[in-house]
Order: sequence, then C-alpha cells, then structure tokens
Amino acid sequence: MEIPNSQDGLKIEYHHGVCLARNPKTGVIEHHLPIPQAENVFGNFFYYDPRTRETKFVINSEKGYEIIKLGDQNWRPLQPDFRKGQRVLMFKDKDREKLLFFYAVRTPQQQGNPDLEISCFDLSTEEYENFRNFPRNIFCDVTKLIPFYWKSDPAIGELSKEDGLRVLIMKNDYSWNEQVIEISSAFLNLHLITMKFLPIHFVKGVLRFQCNDNQDYYFFYNIRTGSVTGYSKEFVI
Repeated sequence: MEIPNSQDGLKIEYHHGVCLARNPKTGVIEHHLPIPQAENVFGNFFYYDPRTRETKFVINSEKGYEIIKLGDQNWRPLQPDFRKGQRVLMFKDKDREKLLFFYAVRTPQQQGNPDLEISCFDLSTEEYENFRNFPRNIFCDVTKLIPFYWKSDPAIGELSKEDGLRVLIMKNDYSWNEQVIEISSAFLNLHLITMKFLPIHFVKGVLRFQCNDNQDYYFFYNIRTGSVTGYSKEFVI
C-alpha cells in the first residue's frame, strides 16, 4: 500500500457517490476511500504517523465526527459522540497529532455560567484526555466562544459589537495565558461581526475571517493598519 507524503497532506473529496483522498499540491488522487453514510461532509483532518506508517482520516459530517484508518472498510464514529458542526482544532503535542474538542458543561450544583471543557483526542492511540481549566468570568458566555488558531497555537475568541474580538491563547501545557488580547475597530465590530464572519486564523499580524453562512467568503483584517481585504472563490471584494 502506498503511503502518502506526510509533508503534503491529503484532503477528502466526497461527491457523486465517490470518496477520494487527493493531494492538494499535486492534484493527484492518492486513494479511494469507503463511502461514508453521511450525505454532506463539511471538513476533514489527515493524520500520518511516519513511525508506524499509519494513515487516518477524520471527517466532520451531518452525522458528527467519524474516523477511518487507511485499509479499513468502514468509517467509525468518534466516541463520545460530539455534537455535529462543532469546530475542532488539530495541533501537535510532543510530536503527537491531536484534536481539540471544546464544549460547555454544567454540573447540577453549578450556578451562573457553565465551564468550558476541552477534550483532547490522540489520533495515534484514539484515547481522550479531558481538561476543565478554562478561566471563569473572563467571557460572557462560553457556549458562544469560537476556537481558532493564533499562529500555531489553539485560541478561544469572543465576538461582540461593543468590544470586537477578545482572545485567550492556550499554552503548550494546556493552560491559558493570563492576558486577554483585545482587537476592536469600526469595521470589525459593525460589519464583520454583524455579517457573521468568524475568526479562523491569525498569522503575521493578519486575522482571517470566514463567513459562517457561506464558507467560500473570507476577509483579511490587518490588526496594525486596520486595512481589510475580502474575497470569495469567484472574485476579490
């Protein structure tokens, strides 16, 4: 069995009853995969372990998150069954690829806002580790927080028309920075937030926003100059 180049990565394409793993850099179809039961696939993650030569894919579909190891005949649901449409971040921890799931939890005795819990899924062992160390009373409502990438680190953001974007960044040991980063401007507060654009990545001083209702549309916001560039797959805005 041919093992894909771990540097290139692969992307899953699912259309016309066919499920493919394509190399996005070369355009070459590397593998035909078993067809998932879901009719709509919204995103995917690719995992390759150079030590064991093991290759896995995770898809986010209308049925939730499912995983398959290259060579298997069927997709398997990730357990526990995380809710559909939940944003997930992939990151590397000590040379091990992991997925971070974020969700709000509330105990029967708990008063006020719920806690934000993080479930860390190891793609190699398929085991979970849970963390409930997110600082309380920093954000108004943890059920509306947005996970995204700040450079290469996981981060949590809160959007509001009054305060713009407030960000807390995760450290390498799964703890959180003490300082909250605040980014605010008239365009960000009144337009991007109103139009339901969500942050997905910050790199080299530029925040990338993606439309929640139509993921073909993006905005790039330079936090130093305040300049904004928008584009879709069809044209530059």
